[in-house]
Parts: sequence; structure tokens; C-alpha cells
Amino acid sequence: MPIALLSGTANLACAEIYKYVDPATGSVQYTNQPKQGAVRMNSGDTLSEMGVASKESITFRERALALKTGMPSSDVEKLLGKPMFTNARTFGSATKKPWNGVSWNYRSMNGQLTVTFHLDDGKLFVNDWVWN
Repeated sequence: MPIALLSGTANLACAEIYKYVDPATGSVQYTNQPKQGAVRMNSGDTLSEMGVASKESITFRERALALKTGMPSSDVEKLLGKPMFTNARTFGSATKKPWNGVSWNYRSMNGQLTVTFHLDDGKLFVNDWVWN
């Protein structure tokens, strides 16, 4: 997508995150999808403010569910941590409107996540992501 179309969505990038506590086991799950019994977290209750112990108690894949198109790279780093690998390059070179971007790569025991960012006014925003 051209950067011009995405630049207006950066302000809409706030992810709605829901906390669900399993009544039988007490296990906690965070998701971007509402489900029965889940409580929508307040804007002040972000994953970055929960502390390391709480952040580690949810799986990497569950945290990746909170990714949103247009999310700033700083929010991605708070959510997922620093990437294992990065790559800066030109994307869409076969199209009429190639764009400069960066990809961040994460690996966990359950797979690999690649988050691609587009560059807009010197800042990085999520363009897309792939979980393998």
C-alpha cells in the first residue's frame, strides 16, 4: 500500500487488548479478540506497564495477536521486545510505488514472526506481519 494511504491510520493504531482469566485454572490470556468473560483493558493498562513477570506469563504468540496495522515500532518493541534480526530494504520494487521499510524478525519455540514496517516521516509503522 502506498505510504500516503497509511499515514492517516497511524493515530488509529491503538490495539484493543482483552484480558481473560480462566475460572477453572486461573490462567491468564491476553488477546485482541473479545470473548465471553474477557475484560477490555483500560488505555493505561498496556502490556508494557504490566512488568516483566506478567509479560513472560503470556506466550509470544498471544502477544503477537495484539499487533495492529499502523502501530508504531515503539509499541511493537514494548509488546514483543527487541527483534533478533532486522532488515532494511525497498519493498514492492515490482510495483509502480516501491517503498522503504524495515522488517523485524523474532523466533520462539513455536515459530517465527516477521513484522514489516513502512517508513513515514522518519518513523516506522507496522505494514504487515507473518507468523510461520
